[in-house]
Order: sequence, then C-alpha cells, then structure tokens
Amino acid sequence: MDRDEPRFRPARDEADRLAERFIAACRAGDVRSVEEMLTEDVELLSDGGGKVSAARAVITGRYRAARFLAGLFSKKSRDLEMHAATVNGEPGVVLTRHGAVFCVVSLRIEDGVRAVYLTNNPDKLSRWSIAEVE
Repeated sequence: MDRDEPRFRPARDEADRLAERFIAACRAGDVRSVEEMLTEDVELLSDGGGKVSAARAVITGRYRAARFLAGLFSKKSRDLEMHAATVNGEPGVVLTRHGAVFCVVSLRIEDGVRAVYLTNNPDKLSRWSIAEVE
C-alpha cells in the first residue's frame, strides 16, 4: 500500500469530533491531550510563503508536534476564533481574527492524526472566506 494513501477515511461525524477535540486541546495548551491524538510518526508542515512566520522545517514526532501546536494555539487563542471545518476533504480548523481568515489547518487522519498542515501564507488565505466556515 502506498504510504500517501490513507487506509480508510473516517466518517464525517468522527472527523468533526476529532477536529473539535483538537481545537479544545490546542486552545487549552494541553500538550498531553494533543499528543494522544497524534500518531507516533506525525509530521507537521507550515506554509507562511516567506511572508509571515512559519516553522522553517517539518516538525516530526508526536511530542515535538504536540508541544508546537499547543504552544502556538494557546498563545494566539486570546484574539483568534477557531472553527472546525472541512479543508481539502479532511477535517480541519480555520482560525479567524477580526473576521478575517488568519490560518487554515488540515488534519490527515490515519489511525490518529498522521499529518498537520498549517497554512498562513496570505496569498493562499485570500482564497478563503469566513462564510465558508460558518
């Protein structure tokens, strides 16, 4: 089986529940809860497009990814709203600030969260509308 193909797709309601749990754990800065949702070999990729801050390298491993996510979202959550959404057919999270999309997160689900894709590149975010997540 090709590694890029998920073994199965979670049911829509299961994926939505996972996204909601992910939001709550990240917002609370709960590293342990975030870590429990991630696979051992999870990869976190961040795209700032060279225009905004982003992780410079792929973050690998459950503990490192969980610490990064919990720290990032708990620090920024004071002025951000987080909404569970479907992103490219996967469960995800759209973060907004003052009614504008700030970051889009997509979660690849394979027996847990196998990959996290953070997009905060303003060129890519300009295609998103807050209406898509409400």
